[in-house]
Amino acid sequence: MNPPGLLADDGVLFKPTALLRYMPQIKVPAVLAGGSASSSVDVEGDTLAAVFDNHAANHGPGLKNSVVEDGQIKEFINVFVDGEEVADIDADIDASAQIRVIPAASGGQA
Repeated sequence: MNPPGLLADDGVLFKPTALLRYMPQIKVPAVLAGGSASSSVDVEGDTLAAVFDNHAANHGPGLKNSVVEDGQIKEFINVFVDGEEVADIDADIDASAQIRVIPAASGGQA
């Protein structure tokens, strides 16, 4: 039996939850989430700055402090919106945006 969903004209099944997305989602790696697993959180905002501000207001300042410094995305943090790297904290984002925060990998010997 198929899960409940909507059948489009081309026969593709869409899950209703995918269609009802109304806020950006931040995907946070475990190292920044403060746990042993990555997390995904829906957060309101129409710019990256607003999303990080709203996340801080609702979930504490940890993520924002890890990503933003002096009103800019930190040098060794990469932020992707819908698969495209974004360096401007004031960049506009869609309500259905998928935001990924990826800290730069470091370590090893020189």
